Amino acid sequence: MANEKIKFSSQLDPKVLSSAKKLAKSEGRQLQSIIEQALTDYLKINEGQKPSGEVIDAFKASFEEFTDLYQKLAGILPAK
Repeated sequence: MANEKIKFSSQLDPKVLSSAKKLAKSEGRQLQSIIEQALTDYLKINEGQKPSGEVIDAFKASFEEFTDLYQKLAGILPAK
């Protein structure tokens, strides 16, 4: 049932909604298909972009141990 649709309600900035409606009309598409495509594209772009908890924990431990080095590499402190 890949084509099954579920109704929901939301709110948008009036300018965003107006632009989406104009785009749908100019492309001969329904507004819902424009919104679905936009959300699908957004999810694809952002999928898997957040590091895992293990990566965050490893970075924190490394940063605690090598704070001065990280700051020097970032140009925050002058090299000794």
